[in-house]
Amino acid sequence: MSTPPLRIGILGAGKWTRTVHLPNLRRVEGARVIAVTSNDAERRRQAREAWGAPLCFYEEPADLLQDELDAVIIATPNHTHEELAVAALEAGKHVYCEKPVAFTPAGADRIAEAARRAGKVFQAGLELRSSDVVRTMQSLVAAGEIGAPKMLGCVLMRDWGGPRGWRGDPALSGGMFLELGIHYLDLFNALSGGSPTRVHATGGHALGGALPDYLWCSVEYDNEVRAGLGLTVIAAARNEILLHVVGTEARLEGEIISGRVSLWRRGCPEPEERSPDRPEGYRFDGFPGSQEALEEWARCIRTGGSPTAGMEVARAATAVSAAAERSLRTGAPEPA
Repeated sequence: MSTPPLRIGILGAGKWTRTVHLPNLRRVEGARVIAVTSNDAERRRQAREAWGAPLCFYEEPADLLQDELDAVIIATPNHTHEELAVAALEAGKHVYCEKPVAFTPAGADRIAEAARRAGKVFQAGLELRSSDVVRTMQSLVAAGEIGAPKMLGCVLMRDWGGPRGWRGDPALSGGMFLELGIHYLDLFNALSGGSPTRVHATGGHALGGALPDYLWCSVEYDNEVRAGLGLTVIAAARNEILLHVVGTEARLEGEIISGRVSLWRRGCPEPEERSPDRPEGYRFDGFPGSQEALEEWARCIRTGGSPTAGMEVARAATAVSAAAERSLRTGAPEPA
């Protein structure tokens, strides 16, 4: 007996929906996108082209949520995520929600309660956790290959210029840490082995926009791990995401885009190659982990499993990112 298709609706037809979610869902077995919200004719055309099959379009999220769908992806501007996630869960849909799921831990708790009452799968769009590099690094840390983790680092450099559109408005995006930094703060949570206790953030406005365009954030964990994140959108840069985990016995270096993982043992002049084996012809739309995260979401819906970036992970990422935003405003360390 064949498994019925998973009927999916997408709230929002922006660039990420058209260039990431729709192409990736075409490769997820059994996934069928039925409906999308958009009132823009050109975006509708591009969405149909990206999906490669007819789509039903709604102008309002409430109308899509009344359709006979199994699941919903929320890919709208950040300030709408919390309300739409709750509404979708109350409408009986499984939910995949882009980050941040909310602007506050209390907002994340509200979604968690809605998911509990509905008995539906909720997954946050923290797809870098699902990348082969991060999973390899987690396995190596768990196996004791570097000893006890003590220091984590990431400096993300992008040549985007100042944030534009709704992303440039802190009331709509939540700020640079909730919009962009949340991915990398989440990876610190994943690799640290502890819980964040205090965050100190600072930044500056080289281009004079409403949001800082270069920032630094330090995070303290309850197991004495210390982490540092640098973000800038004004640097001449390659498209790479480089992570470091320093332990008492060795250091891990991982680059998510290329799939490279190196293990540097203390006292050894050359690293050991520990890169994951990517299948021949491996490709990704969005980032490594984008398709894998959607595949996991679909699998959990069918099996009743718990996704990697479920509600607990989403809340923790929201909490540390919101603390960074508070620290940026106050100029002082803030509890995570």
